[in-house]
Amino acid sequence: MINKSKEGKEKIVFDKINRTNGITLVALVLTIIIIIILSTITINVAFGDNGLINQIKETRNETTNTMLREETKMNDLMSGYVNMMNGNSDIPDPEVPIITGNITFGEIGKQVLQ
Repeated sequence: MINKSKEGKEKIVFDKINRTNGITLVALVLTIIIIIILSTITINVAFGDNGLINQIKETRNETTNTMLREETKMNDLMSGYVNMMNGNSDIPDPEVPIITGNITFGEIGKQVLQ
């Protein structure tokens, strides 16, 4: 805004409202640059070669494979148990010694048998 004084000289007077209420173009450009840099870093961390998304996928695959291996082991164990209960097992019966003759018990044995 230009005002003329009584002497006829022009004075440049800055309007305080425009000066204090607005942001400068430099501040706006710097803010946009900082946002672009931060978003680039975030995208690289999330979607990069060793980013979070790939790590999550690898962990999911490892977990699935481990669960399948454990399920297979449990199925093998259960089928072995069922075969053993049905008498179709490859496990030999334990040899039970046959006791012949008279068995004598001490005082404790007599109390247990009574």
